[in-house]
Amino acid sequence: MSAGQDGPVRRSSVVTGGARGIGRAVAARLLRDGATVVVLDRDPPEQPADGPVSVTGDTAAKAAVGGLTRALAVDAGPSGIRVDAVALGSVDTARHRTLLAGQDPEQAARTEAQMAALHPLGRVGTPEEVAEAVTSLLSDAAAFVTGVVLPVDGGRAVRGADPGEA
Repeated sequence: MSAGQDGPVRRSSVVTGGARGIGRAVAARLLRDGATVVVLDRDPPEQPADGPVSVTGDTAAKAAVGGLTRALAVDAGPSGIRVDAVALGSVDTARHRTLLAGQDPEQAARTEAQMAALHPLGRVGTPEEVAEAVTSLLSDAAAFVTGVVLPVDGGRAVRGADPGEA
């Protein structure tokens, strides 16, 4: 932490892809500098990966987010630094809209229905909903929260359905 005119300056950081590579290095550096860090990953660590990427590698990386978050929380806790992660369900992002736009209208409607069926809330999330959850984790209201992976997924993790089964 650095000192400002009114005392210590608190820093909060959100890191995407914090389980590996550059994201992991950035999260570690921010922690060393005294920041509160929230690591974002695209799927809950309990949810197996599905698709053309290596299922084993991708699933292991997702599980690593939880382990890394807990380990960093233990290491950084004595310094008063909190570390949490957010595991996302499907979110209406540019990538999601590009996927739908690349399909014919009938297939896009089927994809939207399948995505909705994955989430007990019956829809994909919005970036604003993710931002609210992250803001909450970074706020003083969560001052005693550390080492958690918060599912912001419309209930997808508790449903446990494999994406290919919807």
